[in-house]
Amino acid sequence: MGELRFIQIQKDNPHHCEAFKELMIPYNREIGANMPDGTPISDEFLVKWTQSCIDMQGPHDRHMELAYIGDEPIGFLYGKVDHEGHKGFIKPEYGYIMEFYVRPEYRRKGYGKVMFRRLEHHFYAHGIKRMYLTTGTSGESFWRSLGFVPTGEVSPENKMQIYEKDVSLLNVKPMQSEHIDFVISVLTSEKNKAALHPDNKSISEWREVFTKNLADSDEANFIIDDGITSVAWLKLNGLQSKTSMAWVSMLAVDEKYQRQGIGSFAVRFAEDFVRSKGFNMLGIHTTVDNITAQNCYKKLGYHVHEESECTTGDGVKRRGLSLHRDNLDAVRMNINGVSFHVGEQHDFLFISKIGRVFRIFDAMDSGNICFGVERDGKRYFVKYAGARTQNYNGEITDAITRLKNVVKLYVDLQHTYLIRLIEHYSVGDGYVAVFDWVNGEGLRSYWDYVGQPMWSYPGSPNYRFRKLPIEKRIAVVDKIMGFHQHIIERGYIPVDFYDGSMIYDFDSGDFHICDIDFYRKAPTKNDMGKMWGSTRFMSPEEYELGADLDEKTVVYLMGAAAFELLSNDTDEAYQAWKNGELHRSFNAWSATKALFNVAMKAVSIERSERYQTITELIEAWNAAKTADNI
Repeated sequence: MGELRFIQIQKDNPHHCEAFKELMIPYNREIGANMPDGTPISDEFLVKWTQSCIDMQGPHDRHMELAYIGDEPIGFLYGKVDHEGHKGFIKPEYGYIMEFYVRPEYRRKGYGKVMFRRLEHHFYAHGIKRMYLTTGTSGESFWRSLGFVPTGEVSPENKMQIYEKDVSLLNVKPMQSEHIDFVISVLTSEKNKAALHPDNKSISEWREVFTKNLADSDEANFIIDDGITSVAWLKLNGLQSKTSMAWVSMLAVDEKYQRQGIGSFAVRFAEDFVRSKGFNMLGIHTTVDNITAQNCYKKLGYHVHEESECTTGDGVKRRGLSLHRDNLDAVRMNINGVSFHVGEQHDFLFISKIGRVFRIFDAMDSGNICFGVERDGKRYFVKYAGARTQNYNGEITDAITRLKNVVKLYVDLQHTYLIRLIEHYSVGDGYVAVFDWVNGEGLRSYWDYVGQPMWSYPGSPNYRFRKLPIEKRIAVVDKIMGFHQHIIERGYIPVDFYDGSMIYDFDSGDFHICDIDFYRKAPTKNDMGKMWGSTRFMSPEEYELGADLDEKTVVYLMGAAAFELLSNDTDEAYQAWKNGELHRSFNAWSATKALFNVAMKAVSIERSERYQTITELIEAWNAAKTADNI
């Protein structure tokens, strides 16, 4: 059985449309022959109906996907969530499997079941509890095998029997001694052995280990099945710990069932289980070479907290990763197959009117939740205030007011290096701001990496940026200085600018600033004591209540940004980065001594010793670039 991949049909993609139409012809010939009245379907009707299906794509809870093996389309699935007001026969808040087709030569090979599970996962993600379909005698045995039962109703539209089934994905049960052989086979299969690096034990030794583990009160072992077959093993430990964290000790999915969402399901079950035991954090260990596991965990909201050398079960020393997720009491939600967490349940139906979600940033502490959304082939970045986010402890109304006020900043400060505001408006009690999407990665991607791994892990954007040629890094500093010269000219002072505000495209070298939400109109003073911001970027006056925040403050910020972006990989540079220390050393600097001297003058503790204007700083910086070869 080959591995299936799925593509959501886009109505503006001619390749998708042509592949779908080619499958629809034999599909409709087949269902026409099995219609109760045997009425043949005309070619004219078939063409129009197929196009109408394509044209209806757009709402986030409507899924029409092509199924491929390699580059060969073998079938399609088409399902939607019924809502009040939809035309025709409906069951409101049910999932409706509208069309489903597997080419005859690919039937009875398990592909249909995989495709159905895909659609069931979509319904589950929308919070749907029950689904239905209509079928004739030719499809009855297949749907019954998946758990569908006839309701006794007949569809008034196609005169076929209606079948229903609960949306029930996978099942979890405590591991028993009879499951030991299954776990051994999964753990020691060729693919899993290469990824998980288990001990080199004999079958009898494994049986002895698992028998002992099942009696350990600090552990819990579970078997996951699809209602028929065991598909995965999950092991948790640390359950007797007095800390707030438990651990996923091992997760192994049968090779035949991988890439079907079972790993994600297992992690979510683990979160629910340990939360029920009083834990609010879950940790997971994996190795640097297990990219599939890392991608799965990051998608579920886990952050890399530590990278270090470890000895895996097979006795080999490898680079290991510890990933954590806290706030397990947060509400798990899903839009368009993208999982995220919020502090409490919220209605995000408005986002479907903007487009289809492909990315969600839910770890913001500003009170906003942000979305990457696509519509008609164009991408947008959407900020929304109005939901209780998991990392925000302030008043939701304050977050809404801030976002309303912030849009004026993006209008007043339009610039080549600033993301462009498209529109903004109220949604219920909340507020939405829509920007053009820019490609790239945040240089402080705290939603993926926390602490030392952000600095040292090769996948981290921070690490990769420091490995760029010095010329490219200096060019980014130039752009930051140029943008903030523009800020000063427009009569504003930056607040809370740091590497989390920076987006860099490693392919094109493009740079953008994505967050100016706390910038202020000049003149202004420190009215907080410790202002918003990163200690690595903040000037002394940003800690002093009542101090002036002015152009000299901006000069300091530019020097601090230079030290951040032009540091090297020495231990001294890391310790300064880790601790947010204000002292800087040439030993931790990647560029020339001339540029170092300019940056040092900019970050002088005494305001009078700094460059007095950003123009003066830029002139000195540019002169230093020509003083030595860079």
